[in-house]
Amino acid sequence: MKIYVPDYYSNFSCIADRCKHSCCIGWEIDIDDITMEKYKEIKDITDNIVTDGNGVSSFKLCEDERCPFLNEKGLCRLILKYGEDILCDICADHPRYRNFYCDRTEMGLGLCCEAAAELIVGNEQKTSLVLLSDDGCDNTPDDYEADLLEAKRLITEAMQNREIPYSDREKALLPSLKAYSRREIYDILYPLERLSPDWDGMLSALLTEGEADIHDYDVVKEQLAVYFIFRHLNGECYDIDEAVYFSLFSVRAIMCIARAYYGENPTISEISDTARMYSAEIEYSDCNIEEIIEKISVG
Repeated sequence: MKIYVPDYYSNFSCIADRCKHSCCIGWEIDIDDITMEKYKEIKDITDNIVTDGNGVSSFKLCEDERCPFLNEKGLCRLILKYGEDILCDICADHPRYRNFYCDRTEMGLGLCCEAAAELIVGNEQKTSLVLLSDDGCDNTPDDYEADLLEAKRLITEAMQNREIPYSDREKALLPSLKAYSRREIYDILYPLERLSPDWDGMLSALLTEGEADIHDYDVVKEQLAVYFIFRHLNGECYDIDEAVYFSLFSVRAIMCIARAYYGENPTISEISDTARMYSAEIEYSDCNIEEIIEKISVG
């Protein structure tokens, strides 16, 4: 099996205590069975674990929704005491995600992570896939997977055609994609399940007067589009059209919110933060993604 990653993947590293939006705060962290067996031998860990009625174990969050093992400096007490091998799968893997095919696994970094968002949004070079590892076992993809991967390659190539403006690339790929106003994006996103009060504030900025689109930032839009297509055009939950509509709508929503919330010309850092918040609120909820797809007039 081959593992492919975006070429910026190896540049990622957790910024730990320098992170302003720790993944150890506000997230319910489920513990995989193998790690749970290891934890059962360590009392100071099991004292901070709760198991629900379905047998799923997770860390017992504190009143401020912090992981009980996150210290006052923003560092993990488990790593400090036992080393990184003590981490459960979710903690060790975050913010990575994987799409599985019969002949390959495609692995990327999720925008919900502050460091990953800055790496992706701030990348000025075209993104390409590189081979991370190969165990030598080859499988032949069926016709469906072969067609899907070829479509993904062609769509990504089209979105990275820098000989024409990003808006023309969108039109060529999806002529029917609507030019949403600020209010229309608000009406699509605000009724969805929301996690953070900060997201409410960002969405409320859409109720102000102003243009939705930001006409520059073509490279930023390109990077976001390629990220969403790479992640969501995977054949698992949505067909090709749905995945592309969701991807391009997400780019428009992020850019629109950044402009409404931060001002006419948001910085790369401000767009990264908007993308991070969008990802945390939308990408990790299948229901939210499905509701968006239902609302954006997939042909």
